[in-house]
Amino acid sequence: LPTALLTFAGGCFALAVAAPIQLLMIRSAQGAEMLGAAFTQAAFNMGNALGAYLGGRPLAAGFGYTSPELVGAAMALGGVGFAVLLLRDRAAQQPALLAEPVAELAAPLT
Repeated sequence: LPTALLTFAGGCFALAVAAPIQLLMIRSAQGAEMLGAAFTQAAFNMGNALGAYLGGRPLAAGFGYTSPELVGAAMALGGVGFAVLLLRDRAAQQPALLAEPVAELAAPLT
């Protein structure tokens, strides 16, 4: 039962994340929104194919049926690392907020 519940929760999470990712790609691809949507779908398909291939390699090598879990964990860790790098890069590109208050805003109300 816990495995079935986690499988269901994982599927729900994957579907819940897919639409915001596609929306983010479409908004980022100004002037080429359709191309952004197509690349998002292509990236999901590439991830599915790569996951199936890399998950099948340990099985073909004779390891147990639980060995693809380690491959999946490594892929997930790589994705988290990539997301952290992307967020760090994006934060560095954002203009800094005002370090000092603007004089008009800091003046006392009379």
